[in-house]
Parts: sequence; C-alpha cells; structure tokens
Amino acid sequence: MTNLNRVFIILFVLVVGCGNNDSSATILPKPEVEVKWTINREYINFSHKGGTESIIVTANDNWTVTSNKDWCSASHTQGYNGQTSLKITASSNHTEASRSAELNFVSGEYNYQYEVTQEAGKIDDFVPSGYTLKWQEEFSETNAVNGKPILPNADKWWYENFAKGTVNNELQTYVGGFSGTDTVAYISDGTLKIVAKKQGNDVISVRINTKESWTYGYFEARLKLPSGKGTWPAFWMMPQNFVSWPRDGEIDIMEYVGYQPNVVHATVHT
Repeated sequence: MTNLNRVFIILFVLVVGCGNNDSSATILPKPEVEVKWTINREYINFSHKGGTESIIVTANDNWTVTSNKDWCSASHTQGYNGQTSLKITASSNHTEASRSAELNFVSGEYNYQYEVTQEAGKIDDFVPSGYTLKWQEEFSETNAVNGKPILPNADKWWYENFAKGTVNNELQTYVGGFSGTDTVAYISDGTLKIVAKKQGNDVISVRINTKESWTYGYFEARLKLPSGKGTWPAFWMMPQNFVSWPRDGEIDIMEYVGYQPNVVHATVHT
C-alpha cells in the first residue's frame, strides 16, 4: 500500500505541474477569415438612357463600395455581414460609344470588382422651338456589293469639279467623288468621309452640295475634322444660282484652318 500511495502522489504532482505550465503559454490569434462576396446578378447592363437597377450583396463581413466612374453610383457606400440591398444608378450616355464602370467592394485586405456596362448613346435630332424638320441626311446606307465603297446618294448630292489652283489658289483638284480607282467621298459607319488624297503629283478631294435649297432655316451638322497645316475643311451655305463672289453672298457656318487647331471660323460674305 505504501508503494502505491507513492506512485499516486508522484503522478498527481506531475499533473498539477503540467497544468501550471499551460497557464503561462502564449495564446495564438484566431486566423482571419477570407471575406467573400456573392451578388445575385452577374453584371448590370444599362441602356443609353440610364436608370437604376437593384442588386443583393451577400458577404461574410462588413464592407465598403466605391465606383471608378462618375456616371455610375451606388445607393450606399457600405454594407454589413449578411445580405445588403444596393441600388446602382447610371446617368444617360450622351456619347456614341459604349462604356463600363467597376464597383470596388473592400473589406480589410480583401476586395471584389463588379462590372457595370452601358450601351452607346444616340444623338437625337434637335429641332428648335417653332421649326419643323424638313430635311436630314444620316448616311445610313449599308455596304455596297462586292466590297466597293458606298458613295453619297446622287438624289441628294452633287459635286463641283475644279482644276487645281481654280479655288482659292488651292493645290488640290476637285473631282466628282472619285478619280480612277481613288474614292474621296464615301459612306461608312453612318458617316460621310471626305478625303484629301495624293494621286501621282496631284492632290484630289471633293466639294459636295445638297440638291435641295432653302431660303430660311436652321442648319446643323456634326463634323470630325483633321488637323495639320494645309487642311481647310468647311461647312458653307452658297447661293443656288451662283454668279459671282462675294456679291451673291456666302455664309460660312464653319471653317477650320488646320494650323490653328483650337480655332473655328464663322463668317458672312456679302
């Protein structure tokens, strides 16, 4: 009995001793849980008119959200562990290009990007108060047969033909839309392209006019212009039965001299 008691006492002391050592051990921090987001819609695509759409965001921690584009915004800048309803708003797109934005969700060192897209805008016809739309040209012709360039509609347009040096001492020759295999007025992607092109030792281009004419009205065009010394694109109004200049009159709605890249001229000649 004496030996058994000794064994028991020794074991008890060892157990107690081990317990005392545990009380002074370092306690490791709980590992951080990765934050994950789930959104009930894979993406949002707005029409060019814009609007507001709703999504439900599910996350396993609190978070914040920001947009990288001004035209796209969220109704809240933060959300919480669990589900959060979020409204996404897009302003109308007044450009002719589609666009995209990212909503960036952040929680600590974790983040998640959500894509928002918007269709290209449509430029509406502008008719001032008191006016009625009488004529327009959208250059909407489709591709020509055999891959040939699409020329302006001959029922709406006519060309002036001048030898070089005839008009304003210009070096270019004005041709009727094309010369040989060189086309200098053609339609693509809903616009009319007017080209100044070198042909041998000459430069060819076009002066193109509407077949219809008007005495009074409001006239507007959307134009994309080249730059560089020697270019001189213009949008003019000339008399229908022109005899002599400047007595017959001329209204230059827009003239752009390429060596002055930030200057547009509007002039009346009498």
